[in-house]
Amino acid sequence: MPHKDPVVAKQKSFEYREKNREKLKLISRRYREKNRSRIKKRLKLYALKNPEKIKLAKLKQSLKKRYKITLDQYNEMYRKQENKCGICEIHESKLTKKLNILIL
Repeated sequence: MPHKDPVVAKQKSFEYREKNREKLKLISRRYREKNRSRIKKRLKLYALKNPEKIKLAKLKQSLKKRYKITLDQYNEMYRKQENKCGICEIHESKLTKKLNILIL
């Protein structure tokens, strides 16, 4: 029976997921294997409808993987460099490539 109090319901849900983590992983894995082509189509359609979100997600992932920084940290460095390249100090309006940010 579901709880009327959303805070209690959320806590119970969290406890259940923690207690049954392996079981839920197995269920999820089986679903993905069974519905691989359907999931792939849905992701492709989402990417076509939301190119900006996909671009932003890839940028965030790249910054995290390569430099271990967040997008906010990147933007702060970009702001501190006054829209100039971190290496050659040329303003971004005069460049054709993406700016380099100096990571100190």
